[in-house]
Amino acid sequence: MPKVADAQYGFCAAPTDPIGVRMCVLVLGKGDRAESLLFKNTDGVAKAGQPVLKKVAPVFAEALARP
Repeated sequence: MPKVADAQYGFCAAPTDPIGVRMCVLVLGKGDRAESLLFKNTDGVAKAGQPVLKKVAPVFAEALARP
Protein backbone atom coordinates (compact mmCIF):
# COMPACT_ATOMS: atom_id res chain seq x y z
CA MET A 1 0.00 0.00 0.00
CA PRO A 2 1.39 3.44 -0.85
CA LYS A 3 2.15 5.62 2.18
CA VAL A 4 -0.76 8.05 2.58
CA ALA A 5 -0.44 9.12 6.23
CA ASP A 6 2.17 9.87 8.91
CA ALA A 7 1.74 6.32 10.15
CA GLN A 8 -0.24 3.43 8.72
CA TYR A 9 -0.65 -0.26 9.26
CA GLY A 10 -2.80 -2.79 7.45
CA PHE A 11 -3.47 -6.50 7.36
CA CYS A 12 -5.88 -9.04 5.90
CA ALA A 13 -7.12 -12.08 7.80
CA ALA A 14 -9.23 -15.13 7.23
CA PRO A 15 -10.55 -16.31 10.61
CA THR A 16 -11.15 -20.00 11.01
CA ASP A 17 -14.61 -19.58 12.49
CA PRO A 18 -17.50 -21.33 10.72
CA ILE A 19 -19.07 -18.00 9.66
CA GLY A 20 -16.25 -17.54 7.15
CA VAL A 21 -15.97 -13.75 7.33
CA ARG A 22 -12.75 -12.46 5.80
CA MET A 23 -11.51 -8.97 6.53
CA CYS A 24 -8.88 -6.36 5.77
CA VAL A 25 -8.05 -3.59 8.23
CA LEU A 26 -6.16 -0.37 7.63
CA VAL A 27 -5.21 2.07 10.39
CA LEU A 28 -4.08 5.58 9.44
CA GLY A 29 -2.49 8.13 11.77
CA LYS A 30 -1.95 11.84 11.17
CA GLY A 31 -0.67 14.03 14.01
CA ASP A 32 -2.86 13.30 17.04
CA ARG A 33 -5.65 11.70 14.98
CA ALA A 34 -6.28 8.14 13.89
CA GLU A 35 -8.80 6.39 11.66
CA SER A 36 -9.41 2.73 11.01
CA LEU A 37 -11.02 1.27 7.91
CA LEU A 38 -12.46 -2.24 7.89
CA PHE A 39 -13.55 -4.25 4.87
CA LYS A 40 -15.43 -7.51 5.51
CA ASN A 41 -16.58 -10.08 2.96
CA THR A 42 -17.68 -13.68 2.77
CA ASP A 43 -16.51 -14.60 -0.74
CA GLY A 44 -13.69 -16.78 0.58
CA VAL A 45 -10.81 -14.46 -0.30
CA ALA A 46 -9.30 -12.53 2.60
CA LYS A 47 -7.31 -10.16 0.38
CA ALA A 48 -10.31 -9.11 -1.72
CA GLY A 49 -10.54 -5.96 0.39
CA GLN A 50 -7.06 -4.70 -0.48
CA PRO A 51 -8.08 -2.94 -3.72
CA VAL A 52 -11.01 -1.29 -1.94
CA LEU A 53 -8.84 -0.03 0.92
CA LYS A 54 -6.17 1.22 -1.50
CA LYS A 55 -8.82 3.21 -3.33
CA VAL A 56 -10.40 4.85 -0.26
CA ALA A 57 -7.26 5.29 1.89
CA PRO A 58 -6.18 8.55 0.20
CA VAL A 59 -9.66 10.01 0.78
CA PHE A 60 -9.52 9.22 4.49
CA ALA A 61 -5.91 10.45 4.73
CA GLU A 62 -6.96 13.78 3.22
CA ALA A 63 -9.82 14.05 5.71
CA LEU A 64 -7.38 13.39 8.59
CA ALA A 65 -5.19 16.25 7.39
CA ARG A 66 -8.00 18.82 7.68
CA PRO A 67 -8.06 21.03 10.79
